[in-house]
Amino acid sequence: MGRRPRPILLTHTQFAFLRARRFMAAGQVQRHIDPRLDTNLHGQAWDIADLRVMAMRAKTGEARAAVLQRLEALETKYDQVNGIMRR
Repeated sequence: MGRRPRPILLTHTQFAFLRARRFMAAGQVQRHIDPRLDTNLHGQAWDIADLRVMAMRAKTGEARAAVLQRLEALETKYDQVNGIMRR
């Protein structure tokens, strides 16, 4: 049995919250909440959530794999933009 998809709101919130914790500790909150910047966590979180929903709704395994590949690339890009080292 595979992983159950998370509801979109939880996906959005999880992405933003996990990254926001790191920025709060480092005193870098403003650059991650300003809607004019590409480091805005709210906008990034919706992009991630949208891709997760697309993966969940994919009709074929091939289509799902393609979306998950896009998701991985976008998460990597956002982590680089935000200055986060991936584990």
